Amino acid sequence: PHIASRDGMEAVQGFIAGYQATKNPRFLRRAIEGTDFLLRMIRIGHWPFGIAWPLEGRYKAQDCFFFYAGALIFAQMYALTGERKYLTRGAIPFADKIIADHIRADGAFGTSAPTEDSHHVNRKGGLAGVFVNDDGIGVALLAVYAVTGDSRYLDAAVGSADFWTRATEAPAALAVYPCVALLLADVYRLTGDR
Repeated sequence: PHIASRDGMEAVQGFIAGYQATKNPRFLRRAIEGTDFLLRMIRIGHWPFGIAWPLEGRYKAQDCFFFYAGALIFAQMYALTGERKYLTRGAIPFADKIIADHIRADGAFGTSAPTEDSHHVNRKGGLAGVFVNDDGIGVALLAVYAVTGDSRYLDAAVGSADFWTRATEAPAALAVYPCVALLLADVYRLTGDR
């Protein structure tokens, strides 16, 4: 009976991938319904939320950096449908929020004042404050760059990739390695910079 914001966006990504692989219109309809639900939540002021119980009209207000990885689904839906609302009301505002609030001076995605350790960010050590598991915000910026051509989004993703090529401390969480590897591979595919 509830929807977790970030997990719901990953479900939409699954429907998008399913549609791209099979061209089954049911998958595209589901992707549109999920993406439009998020746009409605933004419009009526319930965004950002961690968990929603839409049938009960309850929402747990919460704002986390990784929610803005939703820029990826908006960029993909704009590319699939050509609907500008996905670009102007979703992809661009979400990507702009990442750039405004979550890029450190060293290029990493993160924060200057981490409050707790988690699988997303370390509180101490050489990677303190870095979103070691960026949960897709780097890839989301690359997707928004792909549909807008706005170099700010590419520059931000490249800045994070550059940070990781200079990092000397090994991340503790195993989930970090594929996350960083995927970002580096995607940056390479877009830039050709080995």
